[in-house]
Amino acid sequence: MNQLLKSKSFGLFALGVFALVFVMSVASAATIYSDNFDDGDLNGWTITNNPATLPGTAWNNPGTIAKANPGADSDSGTSTLEKTINVSGYKTIGVAYDREISGGFESSDNFTASWSVDGTTYTDLEIVSTPGNDADFISKSFLFPSSANNIPTLKIKFVCTTNAATESCSLDKFVVSGDEIPNPSLTLSSATISSSSNKTTIVVKNTGNTVLTNIQLTASAGYSVEFNNTGFNLNAGESASVLVTRTTSLNSLEFGPNKIVITATANDGTSVSSIFTSMRDFFEGSNEGDLEITDIQFNTLNGFGDDENYWYPLDEVEVRFDVDNNGEWDVQNIEIKVCLYDLKSKKCVLDEGDMDLSNDNFDLDSDDSQRVTLTFKVNPDSLRKGNRDYTVFISSEGEVDDNDSPFDGDSTGTSSSLDTEIRTTEEFIIVTDVKFSQSASCGQTTQITANIWNIGDNDLDDDEVFLRVSNNNLGLGETITFTRGIRAMESEPISFSFTIPSDVKGTQYPISFVAYEDKDLGTNDIFENSENDEARYVTYLSVECSSSQKDITVSASLESEAKAGSEMSIKVTLANTGNTASSLVLEPTGYQSWADISSVPSIITIAPGNSGEGVIKFNVKDDASGTQQFNINVHSGSDLVATQAVSVNIESKSRFGITGLAIGDNAALWGFGFLN
Repeated sequence: MNQLLKSKSFGLFALGVFALVFVMSVASAATIYSDNFDDGDLNGWTITNNPATLPGTAWNNPGTIAKANPGADSDSGTSTLEKTINVSGYKTIGVAYDREISGGFESSDNFTASWSVDGTTYTDLEIVSTPGNDADFISKSFLFPSSANNIPTLKIKFVCTTNAATESCSLDKFVVSGDEIPNPSLTLSSATISSSSNKTTIVVKNTGNTVLTNIQLTASAGYSVEFNNTGFNLNAGESASVLVTRTTSLNSLEFGPNKIVITATANDGTSVSSIFTSMRDFFEGSNEGDLEITDIQFNTLNGFGDDENYWYPLDEVEVRFDVDNNGEWDVQNIEIKVCLYDLKSKKCVLDEGDMDLSNDNFDLDSDDSQRVTLTFKVNPDSLRKGNRDYTVFISSEGEVDDNDSPFDGDSTGTSSSLDTEIRTTEEFIIVTDVKFSQSASCGQTTQITANIWNIGDNDLDDDEVFLRVSNNNLGLGETITFTRGIRAMESEPISFSFTIPSDVKGTQYPISFVAYEDKDLGTNDIFENSENDEARYVTYLSVECSSSQKDITVSASLESEAKAGSEMSIKVTLANTGNTASSLVLEPTGYQSWADISSVPSIITIAPGNSGEGVIKFNVKDDASGTQQFNINVHSGSDLVATQAVSVNIESKSRFGITGLAIGDNAALWGFGFLN
């Protein structure tokens, strides 16, 4: 017993010293959580009882304290009061409370305060089981070890065990405190300067919990800026506005966004960076006429691209947009400028001179709009391998045309842009410029030429690219190899000849071009792009091989005047020199640029040894003049049996003439189909 009393005395002494240390250390500590129980409830606390139905009263709030007397009539009961506290961001955690033990505690009664970091293992702060009463509330305080620092679930519980209705445990003035863990932090706003200005404001804010001193602002390389305020101090939560002025001239910048990085660094090393952007518009003049470019749209007319999302080299692209006059005055002589801008090389790789524009010089009344369309081919010669990011810049510039305007005669304009991706980093093959020799007849030799493009950013060696050209009906099966390979973003020409069989039918034949990456020419070896498009291409060869070809002759004569804006009649005479009757159909071609068709005769049936006639009528366009040509094709079923080229001299008055251009017995239309 004496040993027990000695141990308890030493324990009380140690707790006293511990409490003294706590009181000294928390003099300037921050309160993390407190509860003086003046609100009449124990909301936020967890209460558990053993047994579940106590003989006495569980922890409760009778008004201004927390109190429990769980036992009654020699029946023991235990009630536990527990609180979970988030002490994240704090260290040197301590707890303080006032407690009172009353009602004649016996050795079988108990008050225990303990804590835990996980809710499983608890460490006692104090245990009171000494018989007697507290004369009044006793203040207690404890410091936790470092394991309690900076955790979200510090648990503190109070356990009261009694066996009489008069015995009770009471709590008041519960406080958990600690020192904030230093957390220096800065934020820096981003900013953009338009073409019409050279300065803007950024904001530096101390978002931490410490004072930051001597905050310096610096800028990365790219262009020069100046700050009107640097080397300043910020208390926690304070902000500072800084005026940033671009000192580099606008003309030295590239079109579009020019970005640098601005960094704010405090004396203790705390730093933050943000993007600072200076815009240089494609059109840099004034816009008193209030022109606007709107509704820019991309459309891939021919190729592998996906309109707004991406293009491939050699795609044919259409760009459509509106030029709006939102101002009070008319604007005249509006010209369009365009730049396909490589964001990596900082250069215009294509401009309006490389494009076809639907409207290049026009006027706009006030509140009027003009739709403009431009088309161009994405020329690989203009692209840099590996560069994928591009912007289409468009400007419209005209002249204010209003005597009542103070800006009459002044230039006015605007610009806009839309980003796109050109995929130059994929191993892919495109076949272009396929041509056949003009003679394509049965039993004759025909030459095929084409250009084979490597549109990727890697050179292809001779064992990495093969081209198969084929048509089974014509007995064509040619494998093309490239002894020099194909360099990135370049093309290699091909040329070879083959003989058309003498027994094939005269018609159009699909010629297949397939590019492979392996000499085995397997299906899995076909080049594919990232969209799973295969490098397969088809173009058509028109072959004239009908045995009846020599049996039909064609002649033509002019049956009316040939004047611009008038109807012109051409009489076609067909002679059947064969031994069987022929049902023939006339097909005029090649006239569309200077005339429209008014009428064409239907089927002309001619007995052997006889002739037949038909009249083709044209409506000559108003602006047609000079020598114009067209062809008369004669078909028997699906066979092309004869062709006659015709030349007509279109005059504005009565002078005219016609010349038949004989093609010969073996004449044939040579043709090629555009790929993709």
